Order: sequence, then C-alpha cells, then structure tokens
Amino acid sequence: MGIWIDAVLKPKETFATEAPHGTIMKGAVNLGLVGLILGVIFAVLIILGGVLNGDLISSAFTAILIIILFPMLLIISELISTAVPFVIAKLLGGSGSYSSLFYLISIYTPIILIISMIPLAGMVAGLYSIYLFYLALKESQKLSSKKAIIIVLFPLLLIAIIMVLAFVTLLAI
Repeated sequence: MGIWIDAVLKPKETFATEAPHGTIMKGAVNLGLVGLILGVIFAVLIILGGVLNGDLISSAFTAILIIILFPMLLIISELISTAVPFVIAKLLGGSGSYSSLFYLISIYTPIILIISMIPLAGMVAGLYSIYLFYLALKESQKLSSKKAIIIVLFPLLLIAIIMVLAFVTLLAI
C-alpha cells in the first residue's frame, strides 16, 4: 500500500523507479486488492440498505456478487482502457511496454478510487488522475511531454466533440 501513496504523493520519482519493474500480474494484484476493498465497502452499504428496507436476503446475495465481481471487472476494464492510449503511444513513437503502462496506472488508481468516494474530494482526485496518467504515459512509453499531452487530451477532446454534436442534434429536433 506504500507504493500506492508514493504514486500519488511523489509520482515522478515513483514512476521512474517502478516503470522498469512493471508487470501485468503486479498491476492486476494492485487493482484486485483495491477492487476487493471497495467491493467490501459497497457490500456493507448494500446490506445496511437491505436491513433498512427489510430485504436482507437479496441484499446479501447482491453484496456477495459485488465482492466477487468488482475486483475482476476493475482489472478487465483497466486492461481494456490501457490498450487505447498504448496503441496511440506506439503510433507516436513510444517505446515502452504495455505491462509497464498498465502497472503504473495500477499503482495510482487505488488511492484515486478510494478518494473518489468522497464527493468533492472525488472531483479533485479525478482531475489529479489526469496529471498522473500523463506522467505514467510519459515515463512508461518514453514520450516527449507534447506527445503525452496529445494522448491524454485526445479522449477528452473526443468526448467534448461528441457532447457538442449531441447538444446541437437535440437543438435541431
């Protein structure tokens, strides 16, 4: 867990030290652990809701499913979402490995996800995670700052364009 805190508080130094040692298995363990922690927290909240609503049986069943599935879904979603920026990094001349990028993302994600459960802190953590992603991408793929920024901003720009097009489409109806 110390590595998780270092990745958030001292990201440049931590990423430089950890990038050469990153593996998919280490990344999956990090994400699996935080998935289990969050799964248990969500399960407790679901069971408490079930007690208050008089529906303990289905709440307990749902809680068990969340404890089992949340870690697996977190790992799978991160494996998939790491692939797109990795491919773009390769197209822009990146020389790092997929496993290194996946691992660096996995060491800051736990703290960001835990903080994200706190309403306003979650918004700040989400914005900070963009900076952490930039650093992880730059370090793991050996990219220039300019190329790393392009990769980080690409999905944000794409989302903004889609939102504008959707809004314009709604106005035209």
